[in-house]
Amino acid sequence: MKKAVLFCLFGLFCGVMQAQDKTFQRSDIEIINLGMSLGAKGFNFNTAGPGLSIAMEYRYHIRPVALDFGILVGQSAIPKRDAAEHGLFDVDYVRRAMLVADYSVNIGHDIRPFIGIGYGAYSFAWDFRKFTLMPRAGFRILDHISITADYLFADEKCRHARLGFGYFF
Repeated sequence: MKKAVLFCLFGLFCGVMQAQDKTFQRSDIEIINLGMSLGAKGFNFNTAGPGLSIAMEYRYHIRPVALDFGILVGQSAIPKRDAAEHGLFDVDYVRRAMLVADYSVNIGHDIRPFIGIGYGAYSFAWDFRKFTLMPRAGFRILDHISITADYLFADEKCRHARLGFGYFF
């Protein structure tokens, strides 16, 4: 409950800042980000097969310093490789709700590379009691397309890398 209240207060804070100061401008809403996830024990990506990932993100842009702040929610399906070797199909679902911050550089009007970090809760079974960091990097292209790579530092069952392709406006 506390986490939900904190996320709502963050959204309210961003709305108030936009109304008060034109330095804060709504940057974009990423309505869908589909991608591939790879489960990993440590940085060993041979422990699970590739899976599907989906995410949504709401970002605010601060103009003078090229920073974006936002909220990301998403889910990744990570197939278990040991189950596949025995002819079974078993999948772990990892959900996450995170506050994210990105620093971007404008290269002309068409491409904006960025690097950032996320901090928030992740869940294996809808409990959201564990917190972690998620470094990320990517590109925003033509003001509507994003390519993002990230790595969720979590416990062994939930740890995974993700490559996503998104559309935002």
